[in-house]
Amino acid sequence: VNAASLTSRLADPSVDSATPIEAALTGLQPAFGDPNDGQAVVLLSDGDESCGTAAGAVEAAGALWRAGIKVHVVAVTTTANKDLLDQIALAGGSVSSERVLSEEDLRTALASVLSSLTACACTCSRRSDCTYANEDCQGGICVIVPYP
Repeated sequence: VNAASLTSRLADPSVDSATPIEAALTGLQPAFGDPNDGQAVVLLSDGDESCGTAAGAVEAAGALWRAGIKVHVVAVTTTANKDLLDQIALAGGSVSSERVLSEEDLRTALASVLSSLTACACTCSRRSDCTYANEDCQGGICVIVPYP
């Protein structure tokens, strides 16, 4: 993935309580490549769609999924609209959103997303079979694991 093109779309947090889920998921396809490469977007949200529409956010996730980009959704507070985030996750090819309430929960959720990306994965029987220091052998494939 072209990280520069994705990070150029990031906006600084604001004090106006805006949660632009639809906008965050719109227009990302050009930054991705071959849909066979296990591509994904991780949406972290602490709220509800407040800039676009809920239907637009769900449609944007569906458009990513149809382009071969799976959308993983993580609700980072108990006040996040879990029903909407579940709809977005389902439209984006995930079963449901995941709620996290601590740093440990977030690390676990992100590790789960990373382990689901198996594109170009090398096969292994032990960690030493993997190429990079931040990979581990899990289920016979090398997966990237987050640093502690």
